[in-house]
This record gives sequence, structure tokens and C-alpha cells, in this order.
Amino acid sequence: MKTEKELIEKAPIHSECVSKEKYDELNDKYLRSVADYQNLKRRTEADNTRLFVDMKKRLINDLLPILDDIRLAAETTQEEGLFAIYRKTIQMLAKHGVYQFGAEGEQFDDNRHNAIMTESNSNYAHNEILSVPKYGYIFNDKDIIRYADVVVNILNTEN
Repeated sequence: MKTEKELIEKAPIHSECVSKEKYDELNDKYLRSVADYQNLKRRTEADNTRLFVDMKKRLINDLLPILDDIRLAAETTQEEGLFAIYRKTIQMLAKHGVYQFGAEGEQFDDNRHNAIMTESNSNYAHNEILSVPKYGYIFNDKDIIRYADVVVNILNTEN
């Protein structure tokens, strides 16, 4: 009985099985197939990642109106239990890369804020956010899930 090593050593060289041209052609097809498979695998992984992120953003977007209702109920009733639920939900979203933005005193940024109303108050700076009826949310510091609805201070600069 021959060992595997002996069988490999006795195996015919490519030139004994097929012509050099045929060997080169088959080898080229093999290498192309391996490259195609690797490209397919990379594309599939990227597509799956994008799909997962899109599903996560859609779910978060569906949860935001409920979060808004909890915030409104907590502010209206001043019930500490509702504030606690609201804070815990915000913390849970942060664990998943979702952060709330839009705060009173910030400068208005039309890339992140949606001005739903303007007021004129000389005690505040021009374009300063006076209130935030709805917070905005951003995913992974780059994808805005929802723009913040804000009230902006606009000073009349004409004298």
C-alpha cells in the first residue's frame, strides 16, 4: 500500500495529462472562478450589512412617535416614572448607535434641524434654537433618522 506522499510524488505532471495550453486555460478559469466567488462573497456581506442597518433604522423610525408620546406624557404629568422610562429608552437607543440631538440654545443648522416656527426675542442670539417640540435622531453619527423640529429665534437686522 502506497502512502499519500508516494502517490503525490508519482502523480503525473500537467504536461503528461494535458497540453500546456489546455492546462493554462483550465488554470485561468479556476483562478477567475475563485476571484468571482470572493467578489460575490464580499458583495453579499456588504448587502447583508446594508440590509441589517436599513431594517434597524426603519424599526427605530417606527419607535420614535411612541418615544415622543412618552416624553409628552412625562412633561405633561410630571410623573417621574414616565421620565425614567423615557431616559432608559434614550440610553438603550444610544447603545445601538442612535443619538438624540437638538437642544435649546444650539445654533440652527438646516442640515439637522427643521424650523417649524420662528420668533423674535432680543434676549437670544440670531438663529438660536428657542425650543424643541421634537428631537432629532442620528444613527452612527452620520445617518439622520429624523430631523429635529425646532423653534428658531430670528432677529430683525434692519434698523
